[in-house]
Amino acid sequence: MVKLTKEIAGSTLIEVIVAMVIIMIVLGISYAIILNLKKHNDLNNKLHVYSILQHEFTKSKSEMKFNSETIEYENIIIVRSFDAYGKNKDARVLLLEAFNKQGEKVMEKREILFHPPRHDTF
Repeated sequence: MVKLTKEIAGSTLIEVIVAMVIIMIVLGISYAIILNLKKHNDLNNKLHVYSILQHEFTKSKSEMKFNSETIEYENIIIVRSFDAYGKNKDARVLLLEAFNKQGEKVMEKREILFHPPRHDTF
């Protein structure tokens, strides 16, 4: 029979548990950082969409063209539509909807615009 004269190097149970706790702490911190970056990216995307909607709203209001259309930006599709507001002939509802490329609605802006009738004089 062969006798072992050397001791085999190994880790104790406490060392393994301490190493696992350290790994879990590092993974938890990295997961929190990743979630924070994702939320920051989502907020930036919403701010970008809001600025596009605001630009289109200002443009629509200044031009006073009451036509519905679809406008495409880099990764956003804006649907602009005008509807009559009740029985008032001088008021229109401007609806701007922003969709991503997957067709999901990201944001919407709705406002009532008053357009007084023109009196053309010759």
